[in-house]
Amino acid sequence: MRCNTASWKPRTGRALQRLLAGTARHSATGLFIGATLLVFVQSYRRHLWFGSGGRDLGLFHQSVWLLSRLAAPRNTILGMSAFADHMELIDLVLAPSQWFWPDATALLFVQALAVASGAAAIADLATRKLASRSTGVALGLAYLFAIDMQHAVMFDWNPTTLAAGFLPWVGWSFALGRRRVFVLALLGVALCKENLVLHALGLCLALGLEARHRPSDTSSSPDALARSGVRSCAAPSLAAADAWIAAVALALVFVVEMAVVFPLVRAGGFRHWRYEELGATPGAMARAIVRTPGRALALLVTPSEKAAGILAPWLGTAFLPLLAPRYLLALAPGLLERFWSTHANRWWGYYYGAPTVALLALATIDVLGQLAACAATPPSSRPGGLSAASVRSRSFLPPRFRRGAVIVLALLVLVCTLAVSMTLRGGPAPLLAARYGHHASLSDRDDAVRALAVIPADATVAAQNHLIPHLSARREIRDLGRPIVADYVALHFGQGTWPFAPGYPQALARQLLASGYGVGACFGSAVVLQRGAPVRPCQALGL
Repeated sequence: MRCNTASWKPRTGRALQRLLAGTARHSATGLFIGATLLVFVQSYRRHLWFGSGGRDLGLFHQSVWLLSRLAAPRNTILGMSAFADHMELIDLVLAPSQWFWPDATALLFVQALAVASGAAAIADLATRKLASRSTGVALGLAYLFAIDMQHAVMFDWNPTTLAAGFLPWVGWSFALGRRRVFVLALLGVALCKENLVLHALGLCLALGLEARHRPSDTSSSPDALARSGVRSCAAPSLAAADAWIAAVALALVFVVEMAVVFPLVRAGGFRHWRYEELGATPGAMARAIVRTPGRALALLVTPSEKAAGILAPWLGTAFLPLLAPRYLLALAPGLLERFWSTHANRWWGYYYGAPTVALLALATIDVLGQLAACAATPPSSRPGGLSAASVRSRSFLPPRFRRGAVIVLALLVLVCTLAVSMTLRGGPAPLLAARYGHHASLSDRDDAVRALAVIPADATVAAQNHLIPHLSARREIRDLGRPIVADYVALHFGQGTWPFAPGYPQALARQLLASGYGVGACFGSAVVLQRGAPVRPCQALGL
């Protein structure tokens, strides 16, 4: 693919042109580096201070670690194969990372790279399509600081968050005619989870419709691009047929996974149908939707707790994506999956809304491109008939005004994004917080590190939720559910007890001490019980 930059007159700034072009070229790179550092440092700090949990970071890390040892991903936290829970085939791709970095931190770093690359793709695509570095950086930052994206990266690790980093590359590669990148990006999304196949399918449908209605002219002339220091790519975007073919292939993948693969790896097939208000099976759900469509629509917004999850991403984009209704095809799977569900965790927080952020970012770029094109074309010529050169020569609004209007709208999106992330449900912005209430104190953290150090790497372990990710590089790691069958039991009485009731770890410790366990380590509130060890003094246990 050959890219070229329109040249200025040699005497009036060829050196300046090269400088501006280089700045534009590196703005997305700078955003990628900065976003990687921010996301990784913040998520790692959360993990370092025992804020991460067994579900999800611990269980996903054990699956990836087992695959890196060429073992079946029989996840002992879940009590089943990882692939019986979700079709997270991306674990196979990530397994080699555990050969040289056998720690849950490696997954956090990969997640930071994926999300940061998504921000860079959004920034670069917006810069190219809208001929403005400022617009590109603003929209890239809006993607990064969207409240749902911040929730995702600050909640452990999940393949859904990876897919939210891959989806922008689907739009980027389609717009720039990069067929190989387009296929690889779709493959990456499809490998993350079975439900994300539908997000990619919907995006392909939206891109196909966009390609069908694409005007022969573009909103950014070569002169405008040159004045902005932006490299324009001469190659056309992919055709609608590419999107249709990809959508058909993704539909087949989804059907095969749900109807064939899941029943092979788990009796009863897919286990995450949590739509009791509609029906226990896909067939029952479909019948309920057809017979009572009004009730089905009402379920999307009731109970009222769903409102924040629905409105937050749209508020962050100032509702601009509504002007690109074809992207509703891409957004529909996530909307229906989350808000028809009776699983309240899907409505707000965690990682569930991250793909929506990526899709809304692509829709926003599309809308700003349409607005710029409308401003560039006289109303009488918009139905068609004039050549591209004729349209450019009769510009309806001056190029500088068009670029300024687009920049203002992009900055509005960024301001709305930051306002939502800092104010909705009390703030502060999760990715910018210096410390969280669930972080361990310095003394508690040091005590936990010293206690966990006594557990052998090959030992079977049961551990409290926030300790699991620090012990998950082993074949057997479980939570504290009875009966306890592990040789070592890691407890920390200063940490939260989820998913068990307060006081459960202390009661469990007393029971284990009376049934053959002794004290393997005791540092402050951190205790390790060991099968067959002697019972020795431990203040935390009252001994």
